[in-house]
Amino acid sequence: MNTVILIINLVFSSSFLIAGNQLEHIKERLNNNLTSITNVIPNMYIFNYDGGNNNISDGGNDMYDGGNKLSSSLSQSAGSIVYTSGSINNSSAFGNQNYFTEQLPGLFFLAANLNGVEYFQIDGNLGADGSGVADGIVLNTNHNGTNYMGLLKRVRDGSGYDPTINHLIIVEQNNNINHEYSTNTNNDYHKVYNLSQIDRLYYLLYASRNGSGNSANYYIDDAASEVIMSTFLNSVIESGLPPAMTSIDITGTSGFRMLSSPVPGAVYGDLLEELYTQGMTGSDNPDVQPNVWTYNNSWNALTDLATDNYTAGSGVLVYVFADTDFDGTDNLPVTLTLDGTQNTSPVTIATNEDSWNLLGNPYGYSLSIEQLATDNSGYGPVYIWDSAADAYKYHNGTENGGDIADGLIAPFQGFFSYAAAGAASYTFTENSISAGTGTNYRTAVESEGSGVIAFTSGDKVSEVFMSFNLTGDLGMDHADAYRLMPLSHNDHLVSMFYVGDEAIAVNNLPYDFNADLSVDLDVMHLEATDSGFDPVSETVTMTWDLSDVPEGINVVMMNNETHVIINLHEMDEYTFTLADKDGFELEENVVGSYPLVGQSQFTMFMSSATATSHEEVLPDAFTLQPAYPNPFNPSTTIRYSIPETGSVLMKVYDLSGREV
Repeated sequence: MNTVILIINLVFSSSFLIAGNQLEHIKERLNNNLTSITNVIPNMYIFNYDGGNNNISDGGNDMYDGGNKLSSSLSQSAGSIVYTSGSINNSSAFGNQNYFTEQLPGLFFLAANLNGVEYFQIDGNLGADGSGVADGIVLNTNHNGTNYMGLLKRVRDGSGYDPTINHLIIVEQNNNINHEYSTNTNNDYHKVYNLSQIDRLYYLLYASRNGSGNSANYYIDDAASEVIMSTFLNSVIESGLPPAMTSIDITGTSGFRMLSSPVPGAVYGDLLEELYTQGMTGSDNPDVQPNVWTYNNSWNALTDLATDNYTAGSGVLVYVFADTDFDGTDNLPVTLTLDGTQNTSPVTIATNEDSWNLLGNPYGYSLSIEQLATDNSGYGPVYIWDSAADAYKYHNGTENGGDIADGLIAPFQGFFSYAAAGAASYTFTENSISAGTGTNYRTAVESEGSGVIAFTSGDKVSEVFMSFNLTGDLGMDHADAYRLMPLSHNDHLVSMFYVGDEAIAVNNLPYDFNADLSVDLDVMHLEATDSGFDPVSETVTMTWDLSDVPEGINVVMMNNETHVIINLHEMDEYTFTLADKDGFELEENVVGSYPLVGQSQFTMFMSSATATSHEEVLPDAFTLQPAYPNPFNPSTTIRYSIPETGSVLMKVYDLSGREV
């Protein structure tokens, strides 16, 4: 018996995935909300549909001389897309997808699903007959978390009183999409192209007219056009977002959680009702140490669960007890639910300059860290405490810039960010809202370049990240993420780059650099002591993923304990033994990074194809180049080549034969 396997590939955009945005629902909402749209068209002209099923012959008052003929890259001939008068039909012009048109008073409308369509085109002749002007613009707006672009052509008569014609073609935002149009006011030509990644298109035709004479050519300007586009989206297109979240599940075991609230005000009592709280009025046990804190340059315990106000956009730290009712039995998971009126965008919160700030997602939707970084340039990476990993997760706002899942901050999630000097407020814009779900602790996405190095010892794992982009710097920059000391005091494995004395979890580097560079990389297995941690000897395995490192960058590491050279392009993993080091103490009640403890375990060397001006070839013998400059003060460069990877010892002597 033969078996036939059918593989069906479905591609949807965020708006098309919403069941309420099927064409049937678009048609229904368009007709129900037609007046909302036409009411914002200034001096709207109600034209005639007098050209049959594929064009408008005149439209009244010499609006057309046979225009509004529609076609696509799959049909090509003008007028090949017929008007359906509300019927939803299938058409090869749209890749055998459904579409419909509506010929309504003051508005011609088309909605089409696209599959493999490269361009959509309008052709024909206009009544302006070459008089007047034609112009165009690309409008941009955000509708409930989805970015849209409107490609608009406008034609107005310059001497008569022919109605002004406006083509508005709306698709989801894509930087590759553009349009072209005829500036001859006798020609209806308008083409929107590079649509191959778009699966839904809307076309609105509307006109305006003042009356008679030269005052008739009423012009709908950019601002009014933006209102028309936004009104259409608000009236007809359902949100690409799921319903806002009003609850969060707390899972796992006892430990710290960074939380936030989509509802402001005196909400702590409701938010934390399902958890065991202590140390404040209204808690389960007010007479012991607190387990709920805010942060304002130091940790501050809440004083009253009923009256303390939560500020939108702030974060709160909670130590969650798995035994939520203190009866000796663990109760997790539990669900925290918060009803009430949620925040609307934008939300702006005052921050402390040149300091750490505990912030929080103020919405019932996930937030894009990349967009937050764009909107808040004076702030560093995002840091989220992951209670399961007992460590911070990081993301610097670039693609593949950390390990917070999907690059999203989930609803009800708090996070740290460092405010530079002059950064006095943090804004959560509507553009930062994502249709994704996020995770209440963790992110990863793809940029101009990135890499990750992972260290494993038993069940303990630690990772460091590299991002490469045009804003990267060999020193500290805004996208470098500190390796913060943990909130908990437990044994753990930790790895970090060092830039000077600063411990870094995400090192943001230049995409192109014109000299070889080296970076210290340390790994420590830390045992908790009464006052801090002791680095102890332990066997560790190092692995890496450099598949997204920019082409031409080579990475080699040296184990500073054994002087073994590890070429990360020739090996898949490397196992080594950590040495004991002196311990260090914790600084209480502040947020800070790990200290520099002795010599780093590794030095990482990176060379770029752009670091030299000539093409290098693999040498077949040892060569040593002259020192340059020579004489020198205080430094010189000596280049050498060897035919294979290995450890090199170089000794330098002065003219007297003495070793320098």
